[in-house]
Amino acid sequence: EERELKSNGTSSRCRSSGTLWLTLEDRGFGDFQAGLRAHVAGEFPEDELRLRGPGNGQVYSCVERVDGWSWPLATSDESSLDAASFDWTQDLKLGDAELGWTFRMTGSPVRIFEKGNTLGVQGWVETRRLRRGVPFRLVVASEARSPIEAWGAQDCRAFEQVQVASGLSSGWVLYRAEAALRDQHVRDDFTMLAFPNRLRFRFEGGVRFGRGDEFFAFAPPEVVVEGAPEGARLYCEGRPMGMMEEGRYAFPAGKTNEHRFRIEIRQGEKVLHRRIVSLRQYLDWTRWSEGAEFDKFGQPLGVPEEEAVTVAGSRVCGEVPIQDQLRTFLPMRVERRVFLIGRVPGQIVKWPQEPMPDWMPVWEVPMERRGRAFFHGETLDVHPVPVPKRVNRKNLRLWKDVLWHKRKRIQEPGLPRARALWYAYREAAHAAM
Repeated sequence: EERELKSNGTSSRCRSSGTLWLTLEDRGFGDFQAGLRAHVAGEFPEDELRLRGPGNGQVYSCVERVDGWSWPLATSDESSLDAASFDWTQDLKLGDAELGWTFRMTGSPVRIFEKGNTLGVQGWVETRRLRRGVPFRLVVASEARSPIEAWGAQDCRAFEQVQVASGLSSGWVLYRAEAALRDQHVRDDFTMLAFPNRLRFRFEGGVRFGRGDEFFAFAPPEVVVEGAPEGARLYCEGRPMGMMEEGRYAFPAGKTNEHRFRIEIRQGEKVLHRRIVSLRQYLDWTRWSEGAEFDKFGQPLGVPEEEAVTVAGSRVCGEVPIQDQLRTFLPMRVERRVFLIGRVPGQIVKWPQEPMPDWMPVWEVPMERRGRAFFHGETLDVHPVPVPKRVNRKNLRLWKDVLWHKRKRIQEPGLPRARALWYAYREAAHAAM
């Protein structure tokens, strides 16, 4: 659906949309940082978005972080946007007119936050609805304090006000609680605090095998239940599932072999809801027949010759000549700017603006306003070497700039050994020159 977006006095057609969610980070001693993240239900745009509000000259950088979530929106000087500068009781709309995206946040005097670790997001992240029995934070405008405090004292566990020295707008108050137990005293006046009344459950996390409820057995999902009535329990193949926290369940130990599982929500003997989930050990790619075959030059074949080498997807038939050494390097990602970094100080190429190097890259760093480090070495023993006596000083400065000066803007590798090697390169860059 296309929508009109007015930005900086002009209007354009906006074809894609997402939502803006507040985040809250506790820095200790009453110091909080309120930020904004963008979220897209489908595929996040590959290019950096430059978001601007109507009549607002300020531009905010928006780059994907993980699973449809962006990094905290950043200002032109690359510092995180201070979300406390906005009026949270009013709707907010930011858009990139050039790329055709718009993001909205709905105004409300009560903002709910849950832990962001299940989403891969740091700190506390705003959520649309309150869930029963889950730890939460509330940020409440002054006009809503009295009824919220009365509800918290009566219907929540360990509800208390948090002293805030900085980070929130004047008149807003922060509360924390271990769990909400009942909602009948607030659900009419504050609908966002009403528990979900529609029974459903979904699978979160895990590694999907394909479409539908199919996952690899080595990484099964968690089961999240919403809107369950009192006394309802979750069962897997007739046996109760262990609850990790209120409304969140893990697959039973020993249930991760290849199998189809019947997941049910029961109240007594009555089955309220049922779904089937499959866990697969591996992908049997040989069960599919190839639709077409190609020769070693990528040309389609009719009837291949008897000794010809043919390729169909990942299947290769025929005798392939063995190369003694293959040192061809192709970047993993096609971005507007990718830094290829070698082990020798000064070995750095900005691709595709510069040609591919004749040395083997150890790191690939796609970089816009923020970046991410990908390991590409042949082994994890490719530690950086000292600065050579003869070195291109311009390349050495760029090598140090990316590895050291931009280190806080680059996401580290996920694997521990690769991350340790990345730290070694950062320290070597710090000492260079």
